[in-house]
Amino acid sequence: MHSSVVIAALSAAASLVLLAGCAPEPEPEPAWTEEEAYAAAEETYREYNSLSLPYGENEDALDYLAPDLRADEEQTIRDISERNIRIEGESQIVNFQPIQFDRAGKSIAVLATVCHDDSGVYLVTEDGEKQGARDNPRYALEVEFATIEGDFSIVSFAEIASTEC
Repeated sequence: MHSSVVIAALSAAASLVLLAGCAPEPEPEPAWTEEEAYAAAEETYREYNSLSLPYGENEDALDYLAPDLRADEEQTIRDISERNIRIEGESQIVNFQPIQFDRAGKSIAVLATVCHDDSGVYLVTEDGEKQGARDNPRYALEVEFATIEGDFSIVSFAEIASTEC
């Protein structure tokens, strides 16, 4: 009688193992929380900004841009180079303000407003003459980020009117 109890118990255990194999796997944890996405977007932008001047001289800056924006920036770099103008100095990020977080499947998108102070950025002519790059050195950009192959890239940026900058 003892062996029939053991056989029944083993049979029940085997059935449970088989049934467990058929159970759906739990949903994986989301790859990004909203806070993590905002932090990663800000880090991406700050790294891009730190490499972007002198403008066009550090191609590593372009690695932070999504393909379409990268192509646009490469064209702008060629246009400026053809005019024999250099842009140099340091653009300060005054504020990075996340605005929106979206998830679509495994992809994440973040929208942020970035306030810059370009009072230390200059246009330099081929004669070496320097002038301020902008009439109003403080300005705001609306910057869109998206994950591409798991890493954040800058998808677009455009100057916007902002009283907070």
